[in-house]
Amino acid sequence: MMKYPVASYLIFDSAGHFYIKNLYPKRILPPLTTNSLQKLLRQPPKNCWTPPTTVGEVTSRNVEITTTTKLDDETFDYNTTIQFPDKQNDSITTSNVISKEDKILDHNETSSESAFVNTTEVKVKEITNDLHSFFDQYKQSLVEFNRIFYKISVTKLMFSQKEKENGISFVQSGLLLYMALLALSTEVDLETKNEIDFRLLYASSNVEKITDFKHIVAWLPESNSDLKFRWAFRLVLEEGLELSQQFLGGIENGTKIVMEHFNSTTSRENAHDTLNRMVEIDSGGAMRDTFIEDDFVDGFCSVLIITMYIRSRWRSAPTVLNGTYPFKDGSTVEKSVNMIKLNDIMGYGDLKECDAEAIEINYATPGLKLLMLIPRGNSLKNVTTYMENTTPQEVSNKLRLTRVAAILPIFTLRMTLLLPQKLQLMNITRLVDAKPSPDNKCGELKLSHAVQRLMFWAEAGSNAFKDDGIEWDEKPELQLLADRPYLFYVRWNNVTLMNGNFVL
Repeated sequence: MMKYPVASYLIFDSAGHFYIKNLYPKRILPPLTTNSLQKLLRQPPKNCWTPPTTVGEVTSRNVEITTTTKLDDETFDYNTTIQFPDKQNDSITTSNVISKEDKILDHNETSSESAFVNTTEVKVKEITNDLHSFFDQYKQSLVEFNRIFYKISVTKLMFSQKEKENGISFVQSGLLLYMALLALSTEVDLETKNEIDFRLLYASSNVEKITDFKHIVAWLPESNSDLKFRWAFRLVLEEGLELSQQFLGGIENGTKIVMEHFNSTTSRENAHDTLNRMVEIDSGGAMRDTFIEDDFVDGFCSVLIITMYIRSRWRSAPTVLNGTYPFKDGSTVEKSVNMIKLNDIMGYGDLKECDAEAIEINYATPGLKLLMLIPRGNSLKNVTTYMENTTPQEVSNKLRLTRVAAILPIFTLRMTLLLPQKLQLMNITRLVDAKPSPDNKCGELKLSHAVQRLMFWAEAGSNAFKDDGIEWDEKPELQLLADRPYLFYVRWNNVTLMNGNFVL
């Protein structure tokens, strides 16, 4: 028979790293009929010991842990799904476990059957089964914020005089703007803070906001061999304006917020050069010429720059199709685009309520996906209206897994979003109500300029194949041709990193 753990403990060290420790019985037990996590509100049991194996560091707030342990020449696996508490004193109990000569003692210190451990003098927190993850706390407010941000952008970019039907291609990141506002709300006056909190649907203390901000930063993906992911916040303050030590020691320290000051040599004539160099650094040289000199003719106070760059490899190697395909956007001008074909298991759904199809494609990095909503006609109006009343997650939940041959356009999308007017339309007015003095000062934290600079790649990638006319992949259940405008969402573990419209 197998040996099963009788308890799991969340251990955290002084650096804030989380670890899982499982306690195992020294004697052989039959399979447990109930989840041991439901019985954790107790002291470590007798006759249990932790084998000297590293379970591993936990960096997510809601994780599934797989432990492989060898005991008495017997190896077994144990899977546990654990949700971390969002606050230290929520739904948990604290106990001090004193180790003397590598033995854990009961409270009365009289037990002769103590449990051996491989750690000394640690403080543990026992996890109950009713804990919720940190992201559940703010996910709904982020969804609402994304919806409003997208609607404002669509209204501005879709219904221009030049192209009334579908507007232009664009991409944005509600997540990064949400994070920036969360951070800035800890440093502004009370009225401005209330405006931001109301829009974020997230009123909390400054200490909690700083903690939450750092949790989100730790949760974001990191670049690897299959993914180039860059992001940054840069807050350039007017000369002489200082922020609190709480902000400097909490949010700026250890995160990708870079805080700088304009100096006495920065003028309305050369400010754009200074800021453009910053964007170029943050984007790894990919994005340039964000500002021009005319942007600063009325002066400047503080400036917020948000950058994000995503370039990811597909899970399934695509085929680069020969020639070009006509792109049907309803205009009288003929357009064509290069295409790739992806043959993979992906989510597919027929969204009859908005006369569209949806697919969700996996990237090579686990947890990273691309959700696309493709109308059957040439107009995006029905799907944009549909997404005003639903969420990407609700769409994803409707999809079934099947093998699809998806034929997709190849493109690279660069975007500069000017944020002050969009923030005003969100009723965040005081933050961007900047009236620079002749010496370019406002005397408090006011944003005279704020931009999002984003870049998204939908490419074949270095692992792509040429189209030799032979079908090498398994036969797909269906084929989907994205030869018309569509909505897309780049999602990391069910949270949207960036989204937009592809119109060509």
